[in-house]
Amino acid sequence: MALVDGTAGVVVAPRGRLHLVLRVTVGNGGVTSYEAIADPVRLRQLDLAVLGA
Repeated sequence: MALVDGTAGVVVAPRGRLHLVLRVTVGNGGVTSYEAIADPVRLRQLDLAVLGA
């Protein structure tokens, strides 16, 4: 789990190498949309904060 540009998301980074980010939009009691980001250029532009377990 992570904050992706200040919103809820998921970071996939096996062995510490960022591969994929899911940016999640939540509303009306559940997930309303999500965006999968895997483009290396876009990944470098994201502000990520990994949340503790």
